[in-house]
Amino acid sequence: MSIFNVLGVPKWGVLVRGTEALVLCGLLGLSAYTGSGAAGMAWAVLGALLVALPLGMLLIERLLQLGWRQRVAVTWRPLLGALSVARHPHVVAAGMAQHG
Repeated sequence: MSIFNVLGVPKWGVLVRGTEALVLCGLLGLSAYTGSGAAGMAWAVLGALLVALPLGMLLIERLLQLGWRQRVAVTWRPLLGALSVARHPHVVAAGMAQHG
């Protein structure tokens, strides 16, 4: 994560990406073992991101000394958008079909 390079702690970026890679490798291995195919790979990527994203946010919060208000101000909109897409994928698919 380049923010850690810019702020002078590149090892924290390596920590986040390394953790993500290790979790992803483990989950991909589990996916291959269970024979879950492409859906299993997608779940593996999601699982790795669900581990790496909070870790990265925690380290950034500590480094920049951010409070919970600043975190909420930045994350509420993308989170709401992702939840709405997950809840109503047919709406997204219909909108893409009209523009594709």
